Amino acid sequence: MKKLLSILGAVGLTVSGASSVIACNTHKSDTPNPEPSKDKRIITKLSSWTNLRPLLFDSKDYQSLTVDNLVNTIANQLPLDETNKVVVKDGTFTNINITDGKVTNGTVTVSVLRNDKPIVDSTSGKSEFKVYFQTNQIKNARELATEINQKAPNSLTKLSEIKINFNGTQLPLGMILNLIPTFVKLSDLPTKIPTSFDAADPDQKKWNDFVTKLESLPGGILDLSFDTEIPLSGAIKLKVAGNVREIINAIAPDLIHFHNFLVAQKANEHDNLALLLVQYLFEAPTDINGDGFSAINKDKTDLKTNLDNLLCDILQPWQNSAGEVYSVAEPLKLSILSLPVKWDSADDSGFIPKGINLKKFGVDNILRELVTNLMNRNVTEPIKITINNIPIIGKISFDLNLNSIIGDNIMPTMLKNSGYDSAIVDSNNFQMLAGTLNFEIQKDGSDTWTTTTSIDDILSSDVKNIRMKVTGMQFKVIAKDDANANFTTDANLDTEFDIDLSSANLV
Repeated sequence: MKKLLSILGAVGLTVSGASSVIACNTHKSDTPNPEPSKDKRIITKLSSWTNLRPLLFDSKDYQSLTVDNLVNTIANQLPLDETNKVVVKDGTFTNINITDGKVTNGTVTVSVLRNDKPIVDSTSGKSEFKVYFQTNQIKNARELATEINQKAPNSLTKLSEIKINFNGTQLPLGMILNLIPTFVKLSDLPTKIPTSFDAADPDQKKWNDFVTKLESLPGGILDLSFDTEIPLSGAIKLKVAGNVREIINAIAPDLIHFHNFLVAQKANEHDNLALLLVQYLFEAPTDINGDGFSAINKDKTDLKTNLDNLLCDILQPWQNSAGEVYSVAEPLKLSILSLPVKWDSADDSGFIPKGINLKKFGVDNILRELVTNLMNRNVTEPIKITINNIPIIGKISFDLNLNSIIGDNIMPTMLKNSGYDSAIVDSNNFQMLAGTLNFEIQKDGSDTWTTTTSIDDILSSDVKNIRMKVTGMQFKVIAKDDANANFTTDANLDTEFDIDLSSANLV
């Protein structure tokens, strides 16, 4: 008995607290006494949802929240049992409000009943608790918009620091370029285009050895095959299929020639890989150090640029200087409206053609115009692209929406690479409301950056560096799960994109 009394004495304060709850209510009950420790946890939780630290929960439309939604949400986050019930005080529910980007938390006053009696805070004597609430969608979207306002002005993103998946691991592009030579080096390529497909030909043998080394690349990339569709305009889709090994072998002369181009540019102290690639593609096909590039595809008289030659080689078999052709008829399979796309070998004659020939489209001219249109560009205005001479339908016209490309693809990647929380970035969409895109170049003998006005500025042989700037940016951050939870960033945000991939380790 003494032992029992000592235990009761030890918990006397708690029992007294519970007794005061009962005493403050004239209601009598034959049910067991409330559990004071659980009541305290409930009260502590209710009291924790303040204006600075509101109750957070998911919602697909915060504007449509009801009292019942809040009752269920609150009940699910409290340690309740079958004796408990959450009751809302009439007229106290006020929903969340967003005005001009400012969030006012929602509020509701509630009581929690145990056996139909309200539990009472023994310290304050309160049995009603004001709960502040907000949705995760609003919180995340607002925090991200605020962070962009703080970090975006005059920010710098380097292309070499952009992370992509490399054998299951997210690695920066610059690191990947530095890793590739540990598996295979472009210097392992022959310096001359093979004049025979016979393995006894020394240049063909060196090419075969190069391809064998590519097999050591992680992920077995060389043996990957793909088959996909890309929407173009309305119901029109471009079907793309192929095998990586077959494509690599198909562009053997182009890879050898491009490597020779990089080596020649290294002597000029030019190593900006992205810039050099653009300059190479739009250059007229000529030999470099007698590599024999001008002797391939001799029956093609309409290959005006290295880009034309690449497209020809990748869509149909390339022809060496001896007149032999690569064994794979369709290295890269393209089709539109079930019509195969070739460089010039498709049968596009007659009222109902059996194929499409790219040489008739002037692809290099289309791309020249596209690149020039990107310069000093208001990104909210779409670029209209028209491809003529399409069999049956005549032409295809479609809009290239830069704000969608930047908002859907570029912006999330840049934010995550700049240290923004990946989960929060992935939970929101981005709409670009304003911004002007510009390219700037540096020339030999100068550190001054000048703004380009056409692609010819970039293609000049004395250009050594290039970067991209977007000025006057403004975004709308929109929660993916609740489009009404959206916030507009400050206007006139500026950012710089340094296109800094180097060819130094590749040659």
